[in-house]
Amino acid sequence: MKKKRNLLRIAVISIIAGTVFTGCSRNVKEKEDTYVDLADYYGVSNEGEYGIVVDGEAAGTAVTIGDKIYLPQEVVASKINSQFYLDSKNKQIRYATPTELKITHVDGEDGNAVTHNGEVYLELGYVTDGSNVKRAVETEPDRLVFFTEMKETDTYSVSEDTVIRQQPSADSSVMTKINAGQLLYKAETIVAYGDTQETEEAPSEWLEVMTEKGIRGYVKQDKVKESNTAVLVPNKEQPSYSHISLGKKVCLGWQLMTNKAGNSEIREKIKGAKGLNVISPTWYVVNDAKGNITSYASKEYVQTAHNNDLQVWALINDFAVDESGASYVLEALADTDSRTNIINSLLAEVKEYGFDGINVDFEKISIAYGKDYVQFIRELSIECRNKGIVLSVDMYVPMSYNQYYNRAVIGQVADYLIIMGYDEHWAGCGQAGSVASISYVKNGIYNTIKTVDADRVINAVPFYTRIWTETPSDTDDGSGIYVEDNINGNYMLTSRAVGMNAAEKNLADGGGEKIWQEDIGQYYGAYETGNAFVRIWLEEERSMETKLNAMNEAGLAGVACWQLGFEKPEIWDVIQTYLNK
Repeated sequence: MKKKRNLLRIAVISIIAGTVFTGCSRNVKEKEDTYVDLADYYGVSNEGEYGIVVDGEAAGTAVTIGDKIYLPQEVVASKINSQFYLDSKNKQIRYATPTELKITHVDGEDGNAVTHNGEVYLELGYVTDGSNVKRAVETEPDRLVFFTEMKETDTYSVSEDTVIRQQPSADSSVMTKINAGQLLYKAETIVAYGDTQETEEAPSEWLEVMTEKGIRGYVKQDKVKESNTAVLVPNKEQPSYSHISLGKKVCLGWQLMTNKAGNSEIREKIKGAKGLNVISPTWYVVNDAKGNITSYASKEYVQTAHNNDLQVWALINDFAVDESGASYVLEALADTDSRTNIINSLLAEVKEYGFDGINVDFEKISIAYGKDYVQFIRELSIECRNKGIVLSVDMYVPMSYNQYYNRAVIGQVADYLIIMGYDEHWAGCGQAGSVASISYVKNGIYNTIKTVDADRVINAVPFYTRIWTETPSDTDDGSGIYVEDNINGNYMLTSRAVGMNAAEKNLADGGGEKIWQEDIGQYYGAYETGNAFVRIWLEEERSMETKLNAMNEAGLAGVACWQLGFEKPEIWDVIQTYLNK
């Protein structure tokens, strides 16, 4: 799927195909090029307007108010810098740095944020001073050009006068003329802020490029030659993020906790857990839209953990829902007062119980609340960083549909990002399969470390698997998920999560044989019971070693395990070998 562009009106140079006869011969004039009207393309129609161009893409229109240029806040936050978060309720711009939260009032005396035509606009200098971007003001048409990727990028030198076309075709409209010797950026290395769309490769004879003035398009490959790399230098360097490190590979185990009584199980959960250095009890849940939390915390638990050389990273989740089934956390994160309440409550719990870190496990965020979720992590990270509290954030395996979780930003502000490298197949997915095949695990790792430093990424492995049961639909009681199978007959699919020993016992009791599947990286077994067919993809020492080897090759910060108590004792020998590599 090609990148979407603003296909606005194109001004066409009139072409008249004339013919000239000389005797019996006829000469046809070549068709002249069509040029893109850049004013239309960049959305500039009135005096005082500026097109906004972000990494070669038209992104909106800026306006002149008084003697200053202002950009729509929504464009800034979505395309240039998400740090400029709008709190509409309190009419504030909340800008989170690594160590402090800067608040600018909309229509305040400083003029940094104003209301224009019912929308909030931000002053150009205010935006660029707070952003790690390179900016230029260009004319013909008037436009603000931003480069958001501040890194070395491949460049080309134009070998002869030519043109840049809108699409990779000789029939495509011309974006601009370029002269011999002109420098061009290789556009594939310039990725627009927050852009998650896939792009098709241009035909081999064409290259996607961008001029230093931000005009993007395609040029014939034989018109340019490779040049030295160039560094896109930002207008103003921004403060860097510091991170707390355990100083060695992390081995974290989650302990499921649904009440305070569960705290007494810590000794049993950590017994024989070789290499475990962090325990994360599921102590907190957001229980209403005001950001109040339920707590199962225990001082004795923390003391026991510390006596066994374990750090405690207390987990907070978003599993509590309202009457409509929506997570309370959505409304809570969208409201500054409620969001702040969650943060202050967690900090008070840290002070009261003395644990070492916070693990955020928000799995029910929808795309509409993505920006509020990111702001919550930003604001929480400030408090954690200033108080020396480890902040880890659990994250899905990257998929096209969950990009709004914004791994790049979360990975920048948090100390550790934990990939939940399981649930490839889950209870409601309608298809039996592994919860964590090796290809799924590897894709999760490598697609995450594209945007987050590997030495701060932890991959979580499952200590559980699922027993899948397929029952013919005409004999089942109607529970489960209906699956159409034209070959073997339709059936109802059910599953249940079990620990490692329980899965192996079930397969053995059913008379199934376990067979190693190299492409899955697991043993698979199946058997019949009555009129039902049972499938199991096992998690055990060999499958765990396969996953840990992939993690070691990627240079990850460590391993997390869901959940303590589901593992075979022998698993800890495999994990300890990984930790010692």
